[in-house]
Amino acid sequence: MPIWWAAEGGVGMWFAFGLITLSVTAWLLFRWRLANRWKGKPGTQDGKSYEYAISQNKGRVVQLRIGIDCATGMHFCLKRENWIDRLFKSLGLSQEQQLNRLHFDERVYVLSDDKRLSYLLRLKSELHAPLSEFFGPGECAGFRIRKLWCRDKRLWIEAKPAKSMKAADCNPQDLAEDVLPVMRELAELLASSASPGSGSPDHFFLKACLLTAISSALAIVAGLQLFRLAIAKFPVVVDNTELMMLSLGVGSFLLLLLLGACVMFLGRTSRMHLVLLELLFIGGFGCVAGVYAELRDYNIDFDSMAARPVEADVIRHYTRRCGKNGRSTCYHVDLAAGGELDRRLSLKLDAATWHRLHAGGTVNLPLHLGALGMRWIDAPEPVPSQGKP
Repeated sequence: MPIWWAAEGGVGMWFAFGLITLSVTAWLLFRWRLANRWKGKPGTQDGKSYEYAISQNKGRVVQLRIGIDCATGMHFCLKRENWIDRLFKSLGLSQEQQLNRLHFDERVYVLSDDKRLSYLLRLKSELHAPLSEFFGPGECAGFRIRKLWCRDKRLWIEAKPAKSMKAADCNPQDLAEDVLPVMRELAELLASSASPGSGSPDHFFLKACLLTAISSALAIVAGLQLFRLAIAKFPVVVDNTELMMLSLGVGSFLLLLLLGACVMFLGRTSRMHLVLLELLFIGGFGCVAGVYAELRDYNIDFDSMAARPVEADVIRHYTRRCGKNGRSTCYHVDLAAGGELDRRLSLKLDAATWHRLHAGGTVNLPLHLGALGMRWIDAPEPVPSQGKP
């Protein structure tokens, strides 16, 4: 049974959510470890070895990595500081290690909560200027450095071309000559002062990974639920606006709980705002859309009242091209408001039902009140002409 059908009921939905959360967590951890174990081609600069890897797409350079060995137990990432980083720092939600060096602190954002890093960098003041230049406004051998990583006993940079570059024209040696002297000096500092095995595990990463996995699972399950609802023509919720507003309120409350968990577990750390933004957009969609699907199902499945037959006039009877490249035909009718049906409805029908109807005709709608008081209908049936009053 496909997972979106298994998730149709409440129990199935939460089973699917748990399964997807576990799967996404494992995938994030695997991707994290795999990303840090990239393998490149060997190169030499000043008689010393390094490795590089060129990522390309359609013959164009997407990213260039240049790395060296670094015998240290420290893990961190330096990246270009942007306005989002500065905003969350000013709000006091994220906390970054500072060197009290104007150009470095303005240009570089330190993704690490290991206090040894700022202490060591303060001792090595001659590294402040070249490291800040890595993330300055200018280019470096035709590239702009995005990040400097230190993880799993390796130090490497990730750079993107400043302008479109053919893979055949990419010469890693040019960038290597500019960045490797600084990287080797930093590697020596880390190896001498923070040896492998020192320090403690990055518990903040595990917490961030779990929160991200939960938000991703919510979004995936919500997407599957919406897909299920999109392909099912009936039942149709008449009071859909009211259902959407209720879903927005309940979903926003769940999102606030998720954001609160982020602040509680990651508050005043360097990566808190990065996770918070992902929860806000991905988790926000998952909370609201998932709640909408669950409330809709509850309103229909737990409605114990008998349906009320309501007649409505067909005011428009038409087809549209739909599907991939417009290869399919979709069948639609518009029903006029009147009586207990106080709003105009536009319905998508199957071909057999549509051919039984016609513009100006009358249909019989089974109108249900809904367990939550939000009306819904089953598929319409044509009213025979002799049955009209």
